[in-house]
Amino acid sequence: MKTTIKNPGFRLIGEISHVSKASGWDVVRAEWKIVDTDKPDVPSECLCGQSIKRFFVVENHETAAIAKVGSCCVETLTGKTPETTFASARRRLKYGYESLDVDVIETTYDFGWISKCDHKFYMDILKTPWQTY
Repeated sequence: MKTTIKNPGFRLIGEISHVSKASGWDVVRAEWKIVDTDKPDVPSECLCGQSIKRFFVVENHETAAIAKVGSCCVETLTGKTPETTFASARRRLKYGYESLDVDVIETTYDFGWISKCDHKFYMDILKTPWQTY
């Protein structure tokens, strides 16, 4: 029988800090960024011990360490809420919206998934007053 973790955040902090170069949570957090996301083929567990339905691959740019974390822990680690961004992008694909919203553009740029040039392009599209003929 699996024991319940009273505060999974402490376990995440310990695991991530252990493979980081920096000390102090704010500095440790700055070393990590999301590099990929996926759904596990089999039941999977986050570093904090909770089961996860979607995992985020995070990489430490100082130590090259890689970890898989769930959506709550990726928010704790990066300060971003990628689940809401992904949900927004999925809705746009499903319902055929023609443009991304600011949250999707900013988050994908912050994660390094789009270039500075692409970021500017998408933000300019949002600012352009479109006319229908």
